[in-house]
Amino acid sequence: MLHSIFKTQLEKKDKIKEILDKYRHTEEWKKSRNAFGQIIRKYLHGDLSSMKDKELDQHFERALVITKKDVEKYQHWINDLLANKKDIGSPYYLVNTAHHRKDQYFATDEKIPITGTGNQTLNAKFDAQNIYQKSLINAASEMPERVAKSPFPTWDSIKEIMTDKTKFKTRFDITDPDQEKEVFDLVSAWDWDQVQGEVFLTPKMAFNQVFSPALFAVYFFGPKEGAAKNVFFIVSASGSSVPETPFVGIVNAPSCPKQKVYSSVSRFAFTYLSSPDNPMKYWIDLNEGEQAGFHMGIETYYPKRPNSAYIEVITEFCAQVPEKDLKFYEDIPFLVIFLMLIKGTLMRDLVKAYYPNSSSAQLWIDVGALHKGHPIRNDLAAIGLDTLASIFDLIVWKEKPTVSN
Repeated sequence: MLHSIFKTQLEKKDKIKEILDKYRHTEEWKKSRNAFGQIIRKYLHGDLSSMKDKELDQHFERALVITKKDVEKYQHWINDLLANKKDIGSPYYLVNTAHHRKDQYFATDEKIPITGTGNQTLNAKFDAQNIYQKSLINAASEMPERVAKSPFPTWDSIKEIMTDKTKFKTRFDITDPDQEKEVFDLVSAWDWDQVQGEVFLTPKMAFNQVFSPALFAVYFFGPKEGAAKNVFFIVSASGSSVPETPFVGIVNAPSCPKQKVYSSVSRFAFTYLSSPDNPMKYWIDLNEGEQAGFHMGIETYYPKRPNSAYIEVITEFCAQVPEKDLKFYEDIPFLVIFLMLIKGTLMRDLVKAYYPNSSSAQLWIDVGALHKGHPIRNDLAAIGLDTLASIFDLIVWKEKPTVSN
């Protein structure tokens, strides 16, 4: 089944190029491409300089030729993986992230970032999936290449932070002093030349692309070989998958979920709508039984609304992925743009909900200038590509954003 996803695009790439070249210099193309670039840079990456024009052009052209059948086949693959929740010994994990936005202080047209000034409730739910690879790390091993620009580029950098009280406090910013003391007293007493660890990172996709928005990595550590790995790091990421702020804590056993829930501050704006000053609570619970993996929970609060989280995110490292399936993940150039389109669809609907009168909503209309009756769709259909009604036309919500009093 996997080999059939994006098959037509790969087999008919020369014909596709011919069709795209036919319309490349039209006003509709320019309008759609310009809107696409603004959406990716501002609403997905949160950084207007994060992606060069050439890379944006490549993503735009791939987005134009994704089909309804590709979407269906991809979701079928994800569902098959989710059904296999048991330990099969693979280092690759399907990660399912369930987002629940229950903003009890919803208001429209707030100044960005939103701070919870209203008295209505916005409710929305969606799930997102990605794949992470587990690598073993210790004082004698090489660190994975991708951590070079993270807060912990080397084993010595981890050891230094975990044994220096001032650096530990500054780096992790646990707001409860008793929690901070408990974790630091534990890890600073370890012999870090004997400590064993593991890190979960997304594998590289085609053309060395990566896609890990919001979550860059998760680390686990134990005091020595054979001991339980009972301390974790979570490293957040920007929309362009750049590592940002870390969080630390002690793992909860399967029999004691949410026994230890930690408090901190996000220190980074995870989306276009959010603030780096948002308080957070977070935890990690191990899974029970034969299912390998763990659950990670994060709750986000408005600074002036500390008693009611407006976003809850539960991330489950749930089903291990057979290594044979990784060839699809690593080799197909269309997968990363497909995942970006999912995020773009989500942001479209959230921006519409919070800013119904904003001119930004027009971007998602303009990006469809090459769709909805445009002849390019007929030309692509003639070679077997039944493309989406618009670039951001994916069914992503379990519950679309709705507002109630």
